[in-house]
Amino acid sequence: MNLSVLEGNVILELLILSNMWCLTNLQFSLSEYLCNNINIHNVSSLFVVALYYQLKELEVASINFIVIHILDVLKSIDSSSLSAEELQLILNSDLAFVNELDIFREVCQWIKNNQDHLHPDDKTNILSAIRYQLMNNDELSEVRRSELVFSDTIILDVIKKSLTQKFNDRGRFEPNVNFARENSIELSQIDGCTMIALKHPSNINYIEMKLTLLWPFTHSYYIEVSVDMNVWLRVVDHSSYDCRSIQRLWINPIYVRYIRVVGTSNTSNKPFEFLKVMYNTDNMHLVEIKNRFVAPKYNVALLSMNALVIKGSFFGERTVETNNCIFNDDYKNYGEDLGYTFHFLDLGECIEIQLAQPYVLSSMRMLLWDRDGRTYNYTVQVSVNHKDWDMVKDKSNKSAQLWQLLLFEQRPVVYIRITGVRVKMPLSIRKQDKTFNLVYFEAPAQVSLDPKVTKPWKSISQLLNRK
Repeated sequence: MNLSVLEGNVILELLILSNMWCLTNLQFSLSEYLCNNINIHNVSSLFVVALYYQLKELEVASINFIVIHILDVLKSIDSSSLSAEELQLILNSDLAFVNELDIFREVCQWIKNNQDHLHPDDKTNILSAIRYQLMNNDELSEVRRSELVFSDTIILDVIKKSLTQKFNDRGRFEPNVNFARENSIELSQIDGCTMIALKHPSNINYIEMKLTLLWPFTHSYYIEVSVDMNVWLRVVDHSSYDCRSIQRLWINPIYVRYIRVVGTSNTSNKPFEFLKVMYNTDNMHLVEIKNRFVAPKYNVALLSMNALVIKGSFFGERTVETNNCIFNDDYKNYGEDLGYTFHFLDLGECIEIQLAQPYVLSSMRMLLWDRDGRTYNYTVQVSVNHKDWDMVKDKSNKSAQLWQLLLFEQRPVVYIRITGVRVKMPLSIRKQDKTFNLVYFEAPAQVSLDPKVTKPWKSISQLLNRK
């Protein structure tokens, strides 16, 4: 299909159908195309469809575009596709970096333009989402004199009450701008911690930093943030976990200016180097935050994610690539003495993997070597400190071959220990092998784990026509 010659609503209809019929590749391509072609005249419709069908990538891209261009979006004809509830969802965002009175003016005009299909309480509910406490006295006077407010005692009471409540500011919001690389950034060592001061208070959801000491050294730490250096909020707590190399830390969106890292297991905090501080929209749909830990949907057992094989044997010259070959997704090209990691069964050995930081995992997937029909028995354990180990899969009494999908209760994981118990060769092969051979490993598993649940079909006209 040449999408560039199709009307926007036709592409949306195709996206809905691909979602309903589980045509995953088509849905991804259509969603990607729409994400790359968002504009003021279609973003409201995209947001409505994405919200209803739970198309997370498109929803995130749409809301991020809306909050940056909120005044222009509300002026557009396409904004009429928004329901009162969807407009409230937008207004409740902390990320719209714009004057509150300007938002109020455009919201009032939106209400007038769409009043024919609003319910009686919609006007009050929408105007209640405005943050009047962020306005000065002159701006509040204009609000009270406005046509929609002047004679409405209910909304006047809402405004009066809101002035006594505390709401978040609508802070600086610049998606994918790395504040850690701004010219005026301040980095200091204060009270035994490494602290960075942003040029302006800003909304962030992502911190990336480097622990400069190399393996086998590990560090533990926690991160706190503040707006004024008086009240500090802990957003990352890895004080009891082994960490190394690059730390890719997703946090719930928060408005901050100061960020400090405190080491808890090293004598010096100098190894902490900030690489990125930003509001990252590129991959935020691929992670969840569980008790201040990152729960990734993408594979973190990769060299590019700084995972390492710290125990195990292999054939050939020792290099970073050969030692960590189980992270290479070119797993079809393994052979008798190529493309896998192994350990000897009768020497009490194992294969161990160390992730760069604790990740919340509930699945793994691995490929066992099989060029002759052999089967394996094995166990898989996990740990966060290399001392206390939990068994997540016990196949010591059950034979296994080829692909293994491992599901277990969600938990933080730093170390993964895979131990072969026995190997059984086919009767046709007289040679007995005493090794456990692993070709490929990933975590979390990059295959579908749940059955597809679809929403009842609604046409574009049903979703976008509120009349």
